Formats: sequence, structure tokens, C-alpha cells
Amino acid sequence: MKAKRNDVKSESFKIRITNKRITDILSSDLFWILLISGIIRLFYYSLLLNTQDTDSPSYLNYAPNVFLGQTDGSRTPVYPYFIKLIGLFNQQHVVNNVIIAHCIISFLSNIIFYNTVCKVFKTRGIILITSFLYGLMLPIINFDKLIRTESLSVFSIIVLLALIVSYLKKPSTTKAILLSLYIFFEIMLRPSFIILLPVVITVWVFRYFSIKQERKMCLSGLVACAMVILLILGYCNLNKRNIGFNGISTVTNVNQLDILIYADMYQNGNDAELTEAIKDNLKQPQTLGGHWNLLINITTEYKPNRIAKFVSTCIKNQPGVYISHIYHTATGLETENIFTNYATHKHGAVVSLVQGIEKFVFYFTFNLLYLFLGASAILIFVEYIKRRVISWLKVILWLIIVAQIAVAIIGAQAEYQRLTITIIPCLIILLFSYIDRIYYSIDRQKINEYSTSVL
Repeated sequence: MKAKRNDVKSESFKIRITNKRITDILSSDLFWILLISGIIRLFYYSLLLNTQDTDSPSYLNYAPNVFLGQTDGSRTPVYPYFIKLIGLFNQQHVVNNVIIAHCIISFLSNIIFYNTVCKVFKTRGIILITSFLYGLMLPIINFDKLIRTESLSVFSIIVLLALIVSYLKKPSTTKAILLSLYIFFEIMLRPSFIILLPVVITVWVFRYFSIKQERKMCLSGLVACAMVILLILGYCNLNKRNIGFNGISTVTNVNQLDILIYADMYQNGNDAELTEAIKDNLKQPQTLGGHWNLLINITTEYKPNRIAKFVSTCIKNQPGVYISHIYHTATGLETENIFTNYATHKHGAVVSLVQGIEKFVFYFTFNLLYLFLGASAILIFVEYIKRRVISWLKVILWLIIVAQIAVAIIGAQAEYQRLTITIIPCLIILLFSYIDRIYYSIDRQKINEYSTSVL
């Protein structure tokens, strides 16, 4: 009888524990964020088609074996190898399966983002708002249905932010090394992420001189950054050996050459033959739009290193013209929306309605972005002057955002919204850090507590 009673009590205890766990899950903020985000995402995905654009085949048909020292000058290996990994399960439906993988990874990034903002913000309401805003950010979700690097790039930035916040909360040598080495993975995913390397190096240097207790950790981070530089140089050397180009990606050549043509700078270089070839091609009809026929002809006929030297010389000979062009490019974006869509929408009344809502809700122009970044820089500086406290997270977020915008404007001739889509998670956290601060400023005791935060 006692054994039976013990069994009944044990079973009853297990049921109570199970019920408590279910209750805890159902009452947790993360559960509702994932549930609502998941429902909206599935609905939005149903309105989109699996999309490929002109760059997609170069990822899908990537042939080199980087482990044998082989490279593709136009594509770094992480995303193509991600596609190959998915293709191992079913090569026949690889595009559809890659899209599904995008969607799953993008959805899981909600968990990382939520856990990160929980460490950053002190107000539950702000945590919920930012988590829902990221989880329902349709212009980001749109890229999940496109065969390009953007979906994974946004995820990689979320992981980077998690590493940064984790280090700032509880610094350690292991975290410093991991954070620095992670940058190499990001660069191999998306070459424009190379701008993150000087950002991280700058942070380690300033923290080294600002915080004595972290000097060993900062040195470890800098040593890891040196390793990343060596790895990049090694990859560039492979490109030089394979295609005759000493750089990460020949795409930079194409973009910079196009910029020289638009700025009418190509006539003042170090290569008369190349200049004449550009002039001759400009006389021909550009059936592909823009200068694409010209760019294809030039990059096919001339070696990448020769083009790179030509571009470099043109810029050195006309720095004023180049800077003026970059300035006008930046100011020319002022009235444009920072958000864009690339995945193809289906047709129908519901699709049109959602597109209309998306255009209305997700509308934030570049001039507003510039104003916010300018105001943020002033606020960070004023806070340092008044309190002698560096808001490290704000500074790092600001640097990441500005650096990526600069790389897009300087390094590309178009598609700036796509190239800067990875700033959005950083922008959300930076913007709402001020709102979170305002809430705490209502109570003097809370603002004092807030000012002592390491973030």
C-alpha cells in the first residue's frame, strides 16, 4: 500500500512540475514574441516567391574547394559552402531548402536578440517593444526568401551584438579572443564586413588605455585581431595565386570602376589603353542597363590587378573629385527610405494591402538616419564630458552603423539599402537605449543607477 501511495505521490509531483513548466513557458515574454513573430512571418512568407537575382547563380554554382587553396575572386566561401551543406540533404530542391534554412535561422535569431536586449535594457516594456520590432521587421524578413547573403548577414550581426554585450557585461580573455576571431567568419560571409575589424581594434585599444583591469583581455583581443589580419592576407594571397588579384573580392573592382565612370574620373589614370577601352565601350549601347555591358567587357578583357591599380591611381590623382562624388552620393540618398524589398511578391489584393502597410510602417529616410547618428554622437560626447563615463555599447553600435554606411556609399555605386540592411538591429538597440534612458530619468535614483551601468 505504501509503495502505491508513494507511486501516486510521485506521479502527482511530476504532473505538478510539468504543469508548472507549461505555465512558466506560456507566461514568458519570449514565448509570445516567438509565437506572434512566427505567425506573422509564416503569413508574410506565403506572400513571397523564392527569389533569385543576377548574383544568385554565382553562389549556387560556386566550384572552388577552399580547403585545397582554391578560390573564386568574386565570392568568399562561407555562403556558397552553406548552400553546399544544405544541398547534401537534397540537391534537387536546394534553392527551396536554402530558403527554408534562411527562414529557420532568421526565426531563431529572435531568441538571441531577445536575450541580448534583456541584458541591455532595464525596462520590460522596452525589451518587449524592441524584440517585437525586430521579430516583425518585414524588410529584414523579406531577404529570407532571396538567394543572397543578406539573411545570414543579419543573423551574423545579431550574434556579434550578443558577443559584444556578453563581453561588456562580464569581460574575459576567452570572450575577447572569440569576438575578434568571429570577425573573420563575417568577412568570409560578406567582404564588406571587413570594416568591422578596425572597429573592433579601435575598441580594444581604447579599452586598453581606459580600463586597467582589462589590459590582458584587450591584448588578447588585439592578438586575435592580428591573427584575423594574417588569415585575410592568406586568403588574398590565394586569390593572387588563383586569379591574379591581391584582394578579398574582385567585386570591389567592378564597383569602383563604375564609380569612376559615373564621376568622370577614368580619364586621369595610369593606363591609357584601359582609358581608351572604357571610352570605346561607352559609345556602345548598354543593353543590360547602367554600365553593365561595359563593366563585363572590361573585367573580362583586363586582369583584376591591372584594374585595381588603375582605379587606385585615378582616385589618387583626383581626391577632390572623388570626395565630392562620395558626398553627393550620401546627400543624394537623404530623401530615400532606408528599407527595401528584394524578394518577389505574389499577386493579389492581400499582397497589395500588405505591401501598402509595409511601405507606410517601415519608412525611415536616410536624412533622419543621419540626424539621429549626429545627435547620438553629440549625446555620447556630452555624457562623457559630464560624467566621465564612456557608454561603450552606444559607442560600438554607433561605430558599426556609421562604418557600414560609409563602406556602402564609398564601395558601391547602387543598392545602398540592401548593403546597409545589417545596420537595422544595431539601429534598433541604439535608438531604444535612449528611450530606455528617458524612462529611468524620471526617477533620480534610477538615473544614478543607470549611469553606473557598464553598457
